[in-house]
Amino acid sequence: MFNLDANLADDHPGNDRFKTVQTYRRLKDLLLFQKIPPRIKLDIGLLAGRLNVSKTPVREALIMLAEERIIQVLPGSGYFSKALRVTEIAEEYEVAFAVLKHIIAAHIDDFPKAGFIAMDADRVHDALAYVSFIETILETIAAMSGNGLALKMIRSFNSRTTFIRQLDLQQAGRLRQTADAMDEFTRCLSQANGEAALGILQRLHREKLERLRDLIAEANRHAAPATGQWQDLVH
Repeated sequence: MFNLDANLADDHPGNDRFKTVQTYRRLKDLLLFQKIPPRIKLDIGLLAGRLNVSKTPVREALIMLAEERIIQVLPGSGYFSKALRVTEIAEEYEVAFAVLKHIIAAHIDDFPKAGFIAMDADRVHDALAYVSFIETILETIAAMSGNGLALKMIRSFNSRTTFIRQLDLQQAGRLRQTADAMDEFTRCLSQANGEAALGILQRLHREKLERLRDLIAEANRHAAPATGQWQDLVH
């Protein structure tokens, strides 16, 4: 999976590096939340003007986004935004599941000291807050491995799928259903019950894959209209 820090040239001046990172993060956020509609040419000069940076950080940010398959490159034509694709997002879930499954199996005896804290009951109705809570749990599990690459992979997975996660939990009954499952999941981890925890993780993974096609179709329906209005969001 693409490593932002490792792929920024070491000899870049600090200010250029900062601008590249900021440009990358801003464009990534807009693209993943479908604020830039699919099949839009990402003109380097236009984006540089909107973001008030030179073309260099924009070009480097687009290269990184293409490496992460968030945008596509058409030879001779440039960089283009694209719709979310079921196969690509499913691959993200499969890889994340494999990583988390391995960590739990290998480090289950360490989880009682992880200090999982349940979300306050009066906040469970807040889908956006619960998305953040889930992502924190996943990153806590990854951190238990002591493997920095695994943690980066899960953080990248979280950012790639957070919009899908939000749409899922906004569906009728899904937030309560997911919260109950996550409470049981973290309780099993805290008790070092690896078999039960892996069973719950498997069930949640299977349910998400079953719902993925509908969720991605909904996400793509949220895409901004293919007009010049999306450009106002780039700043």
